[in-house]
Amino acid sequence: MVHSNGARTGITYGKIPNYKYTWDYNKVWGCQCDQDYTGYDCSLRLCPKGDDPITGNGNGPQDPVQVKEVQTISCMANSGTFRLRFRNYETVDIPYDSDIYGVEKALEDLQSTGGATYQGDVTVEVAKGDPNCNATVCCAHNRTDGTGYYGNTLSIYFISELGNLPEMVVSQNLLGPYNNGTGQELVDGEGPVAIAVATTQEGTTENGTLLLLFVHVTCCSTLILVTDLCSALFF
Repeated sequence: MVHSNGARTGITYGKIPNYKYTWDYNKVWGCQCDQDYTGYDCSLRLCPKGDDPITGNGNGPQDPVQVKEVQTISCMANSGTFRLRFRNYETVDIPYDSDIYGVEKALEDLQSTGGATYQGDVTVEVAKGDPNCNATVCCAHNRTDGTGYYGNTLSIYFISELGNLPEMVVSQNLLGPYNNGTGQELVDGEGPVAIAVATTQEGTTENGTLLLLFVHVTCCSTLILVTDLCSALFF
């Protein structure tokens, strides 16, 4: 009830939906929850999710082998940094000459590859575009035979994240231009910066609520109870 000078007015604030003279009639307030939390005040935990271990074992056409997501980063540069964004979470600056472990840490530190309460898990491999390249994120080597520039390609294997994942995004590109890899400038100056993300294998594993299977055996019967982890019953 609305009061005026200490007395009730007989008006119930908000009783009339979308009443334009109600100051907050067109406003919605809420909380932005951390990963793994939900509810109007973010006090509720989401149920754990995971892959179904019974499926994806290659037992015929109805049960094909399931695979994890693989994405690649191709980069040609010889200075600077860049950032990656995955599911709206952004990494720290990644130097052009970072090794695979630096990239792994940057991605595993994201809440979107793990959660609010556990560390994510990715595996990174590097394929050098030329034998003269180092095993780093980026390389810029120009072969003397004039066949052009060669950069490195990283393969990102998502271990903890299941299913078909959204593609990573290069959210910030502060990489520097490259020359011909021998310290000599190109005739028309330095070449451009090139970095790109691509999905080479879509994940096909499930990402559902984990189930627990309890079997209670008595002398007369067997009772099987399947329940989720949020309401598990032990007996």
